Amino acid sequence: MNTRRWFLTTVLALGGAPVLAVLPGLTAQQLQEAYQGGVKLAKDPEGGYPLLPYTLYHTQDSLLLEPANGDVDAVVVGTPFDRTRYQSFLAASGDETLTPAQARERARLPDGWVSVLIFAHGSKPADQEFLNGFTGVRLVLPGRTLLPGQVQKSGTDLSQYPHTPGEIGERFVGTVTYLFHPSAAELRGSATLNFNDPTGKSFTLPIQFSRYR
Repeated sequence: MNTRRWFLTTVLALGGAPVLAVLPGLTAQQLQEAYQGGVKLAKDPEGGYPLLPYTLYHTQDSLLLEPANGDVDAVVVGTPFDRTRYQSFLAASGDETLTPAQARERARLPDGWVSVLIFAHGSKPADQEFLNGFTGVRLVLPGRTLLPGQVQKSGTDLSQYPHTPGEIGERFVGTVTYLFHPSAAELRGSATLNFNDPTGKSFTLPIQFSRYR
């Protein structure tokens, strides 16, 4: 799947009301709610996945390569509820039969953890190693700093940025996901995400966990 095209069609095109509290773990009822929510979203032929409320950052023009933006197209927060709902949505969109437990497993985000998904592209047309170039990734919480407990990287595929002047605008794109394990109390507060992309551009993004479910 072209990860950037997925982001453009399911994130930037949709809003949705913000949700109000990160669920450190899913009860049986909450798991069913996440699962059914994904199935319902997939049934809307004009809709998509409403991830914009979970988006910390995205470029102003997603079809333009702008050197000042570095290699990052967007940064998204993931929670156990949201990632499970997304896997249910993805399966239902492809007419795949999936149980709630299978959707939860495919989310690849344990109870009590949160993830940060970075949608990125290579600096040059032939660059397919850019997902290995992120440094200084950390979650700054009141009183302590967390380093990622796990890192997950997608494959890369070719995409286009047709608004880019003077070139065809082709780049390889992909996602790198960092998993963090704050305490339950910290998931009710705020944090700051810091990282450097492969071009050396520094990102400092505030996170208010109470906005996410």
